Amino acid sequence: MAEFNTVWLSGVLTGDVDTYKKQGLQVARFYIDVEGAGDGRLQGNFKVVAFGNHAEVAMKDLQKGSRVLIMGALLERRRGGRGIEIRVRRLLLLPAEAPEAEREEFRVTDIDEDDEQVPQEETED
Repeated sequence: MAEFNTVWLSGVLTGDVDTYKKQGLQVARFYIDVEGAGDGRLQGNFKVVAFGNHAEVAMKDLQKGSRVLIMGALLERRRGGRGIEIRVRRLLLLPAEAPEAEREEFRVTDIDEDDEQVPQEETED
């Protein structure tokens, strides 16, 4: 059986987006709080990393307090920094409140991940 690595999380940004370039590719890094994801706590905090077009969208549209839905891959960091990070494959900016049927629309950033090149090792700054 083939294994796969995909996770869906929705949460709230705990700070602003940190951006930089690595190997000529735009990188965005931010943290989200996710309810019910902590070890005996009400919330868990996850590091999220986006590359290329996803990073551009994060840089432009996300800020502290933004609600997001992320589909990505888990990556375990063994040296320095936090242990687990989420690498973005799809990014959905959620409205601040639940949308009414005709009042708001969700905005989806659907970028073909094959169009982007991800650096082999993303390191902490």
